Amino acid sequence: MQSGETIPITKQWLLGSVSSMSAAVCTHPIDLTKIRMQLAGEGVRTSDRPGMLATGTGIVRHDGIGGLYRGLTASFLRQVLYSGSRITLYPSIRDLVARSSSSSSSSPAAGASMWAKSMGGLAAGAIGSGIANPADLCLVRMEGDARLPAERRRNYANVVDGLTRICREEGAATLWRGC
Repeated sequence: MQSGETIPITKQWLLGSVSSMSAAVCTHPIDLTKIRMQLAGEGVRTSDRPGMLATGTGIVRHDGIGGLYRGLTASFLRQVLYSGSRITLYPSIRDLVARSSSSSSSSPAAGASMWAKSMGGLAAGAIGSGIANPADLCLVRMEGDARLPAERRRNYANVVDGLTRICREEGAATLWRGC
């Protein structure tokens, strides 16, 4: 690729998504353990809460190593939707803000102000977050499911099952609750 040449949007989305999904493989067990720690601490004195190592060990003991990756399909979808859109949208929004706040017609990216960069990042992140909210909802539910009593567990098989059941049982608007 030559200097100054732009990367096609599909390639930006793909690169952003794949890199974020790769990171999720490494960070998902930590996020799952964090969620379990937060849920285990509900209504419990601070000194009685299990630590990171005890929580992670408990997950492995109860569910095996695979238990640390419960909800990974939702995490992958979240990364594709959130990171892919955020990384793809940012340059366009930044340049749009830079052009609208500048009288020169030179390349906006080269001289984009901190304002344009901040607004580009804020807008791209907000849009990405809205797009990814359904996957986020499913992810949190899948990660916390094992902490629920057996009769209240959702037991989503994967993110597609989770999203389908949420829509069917609770209505599609539920996917953006809290957004």
